[in-house]
Amino acid sequence: TMTTSNPPDESPIPPNAFDFLPDLHTLLQRVYSDELDPKDVAHESNQIRLKIAKARNLVAALPDVDKSPEEQQAEIKALQERIAKQKQMLMEMGNLEVVKKAARSGKMEVDA
Repeated sequence: TMTTSNPPDESPIPPNAFDFLPDLHTLLQRVYSDELDPKDVAHESNQIRLKIAKARNLVAALPDVDKSPEEQQAEIKALQERIAKQKQMLMEMGNLEVVKKAARSGKMEVDA
């Protein structure tokens, strides 16, 4: 079974979910400029560690994250083939006289 989007009850991943580098940069700048004692880095970096842990959990919860690159490529190829087949079928249907006639008249009747 393929899952390509989040179910309606799940919220999408927030855009800043993986944005912890600015916080890390700021922390390192504080240490480098002697605003923060190196012994306090562990305490001050807790928020960054929490963000990283949350990002890991978000990645682990992504659909099909356990698939290998080869499996993903095979799935992509199968989907591309399916799309090509559907496009071909639509073109063939568009060439049917009954479809052309219905398109010209602006309505399409389906026999039950």
